[in-house]
Amino acid sequence: MSRPVKMPVRTFDKMNADTIAKTTEDDIKSLARKWKYRHPKSSKEAKDKAATETAALYLQANQFLYARDDIQAMRNAHENWMLLMRTQFLSVFEPKIKV
Repeated sequence: MSRPVKMPVRTFDKMNADTIAKTTEDDIKSLARKWKYRHPKSSKEAKDKAATETAALYLQANQFLYARDDIQAMRNAHENWMLLMRTQFLSVFEPKIKV
Protein backbone atom coordinates (compact mmCIF):
# COMPACT_ATOMS: atom_id res chain seq x y z
CA MET A 1 0.00 0.00 0.00
CA SER A 2 1.44 3.34 -1.01
CA ARG A 3 1.51 6.42 1.15
CA PRO A 4 -0.67 9.34 0.09
CA VAL A 5 1.00 12.35 -1.48
CA LYS A 6 0.42 15.68 0.20
CA MET A 7 -0.76 18.30 -2.29
CA PRO A 8 0.90 21.69 -2.00
CA VAL A 9 -1.57 24.36 -0.87
CA ARG A 10 -0.64 27.87 -1.94
CA THR A 11 -1.99 31.34 -1.30
CA PHE A 12 -2.09 32.76 -4.81
CA ASP A 13 -4.03 35.91 -3.96
CA LYS A 14 -0.94 38.15 -3.72
CA MET A 15 0.85 36.73 -6.77
CA ASN A 16 0.80 38.00 -10.33
CA ALA A 17 -0.11 35.76 -13.27
CA ASP A 18 3.49 34.88 -14.19
CA THR A 19 4.35 33.84 -10.65
CA ILE A 20 1.18 31.75 -10.39
CA ALA A 21 1.99 29.99 -13.67
CA LYS A 22 5.58 29.27 -12.63
CA THR A 23 4.56 28.07 -9.16
CA THR A 24 1.90 25.70 -10.46
CA GLU A 25 4.22 24.34 -13.14
CA ASP A 26 6.96 23.71 -10.57
CA ASP A 27 4.50 22.01 -8.21
CA ILE A 28 3.02 19.76 -10.91
CA LYS A 29 6.41 18.77 -12.31
CA SER A 30 7.67 18.03 -8.82
CA LEU A 31 4.68 15.77 -8.19
CA ALA A 32 5.27 14.09 -11.56
CA ARG A 33 8.92 13.40 -10.75
CA LYS A 34 7.90 11.86 -7.41
CA TRP A 35 5.32 9.69 -9.17
CA LYS A 36 7.85 8.70 -11.83
CA TYR A 37 10.32 7.64 -9.12
CA ARG A 38 7.68 5.49 -7.39
CA HIS A 39 6.40 3.94 -10.64
CA PRO A 40 9.44 3.38 -12.90
CA LYS A 41 7.84 0.77 -15.16
CA SER A 42 4.41 2.29 -15.63
CA SER A 43 2.30 2.14 -18.77
CA LYS A 44 1.08 5.12 -20.79
CA GLU A 45 -2.43 4.59 -19.44
CA ALA A 46 -1.16 4.71 -15.86
CA LYS A 47 0.70 7.95 -16.61
CA ASP A 48 -2.43 9.49 -18.16
CA LYS A 49 -4.52 8.49 -15.15
CA ALA A 50 -1.93 9.84 -12.72
CA ALA A 51 -1.77 13.14 -14.65
CA THR A 52 -5.53 13.57 -14.43
CA GLU A 53 -5.68 12.63 -10.75
CA THR A 54 -2.80 14.93 -9.86
CA ALA A 55 -4.35 17.89 -11.71
CA ALA A 56 -7.74 17.30 -10.09
CA LEU A 57 -6.31 16.98 -6.58
CA TYR A 58 -4.09 20.03 -7.04
CA LEU A 59 -7.04 22.11 -8.19
CA GLN A 60 -9.15 20.82 -5.31
CA ALA A 61 -6.45 21.92 -2.86
CA ASN A 62 -6.01 25.29 -4.60
CA GLN A 63 -9.50 26.39 -5.59
CA PHE A 64 -8.42 30.03 -5.88
CA LEU A 65 -6.97 29.21 -9.32
CA TYR A 66 -10.35 28.70 -10.95
CA ALA A 67 -12.87 30.35 -8.60
CA ARG A 68 -15.08 32.78 -10.54
CA ASP A 69 -18.44 34.47 -9.98
CA ASP A 70 -19.92 33.12 -13.22
CA ILE A 71 -20.43 29.34 -13.15
CA GLN A 72 -19.62 28.88 -16.85
CA ALA A 73 -16.42 30.91 -16.51
CA MET A 74 -15.47 28.77 -13.51
CA ARG A 75 -16.03 25.56 -15.50
CA ASN A 76 -13.95 26.89 -18.39
CA ALA A 77 -11.13 27.97 -16.09
CA HIS A 78 -11.16 24.57 -14.34
CA GLU A 79 -11.07 22.72 -17.66
CA ASN A 80 -8.21 24.88 -18.95
CA TRP A 81 -6.18 24.39 -15.77
CA MET A 82 -6.77 20.62 -15.96
CA LEU A 83 -5.47 20.49 -19.54
CA LEU A 84 -2.45 22.63 -18.72
CA MET A 85 -1.53 20.61 -15.63
CA ARG A 86 -1.95 17.28 -17.43
CA THR A 87 0.42 18.54 -20.15
CA GLN A 88 2.94 19.69 -17.57
CA PHE A 89 2.74 16.38 -15.70
CA LEU A 90 3.23 14.30 -18.84
CA SER A 91 6.13 16.48 -20.05
CA VAL A 92 8.27 14.96 -17.30
CA PHE A 93 8.03 11.58 -19.06
CA GLU A 94 9.11 12.84 -22.50
CA PRO A 95 12.64 11.93 -23.52
CA LYS A 96 15.14 14.77 -23.12
CA ILE A 97 16.96 15.87 -26.27
CA LYS A 98 20.61 16.62 -25.64
CA VAL A 99 22.21 19.23 -27.82
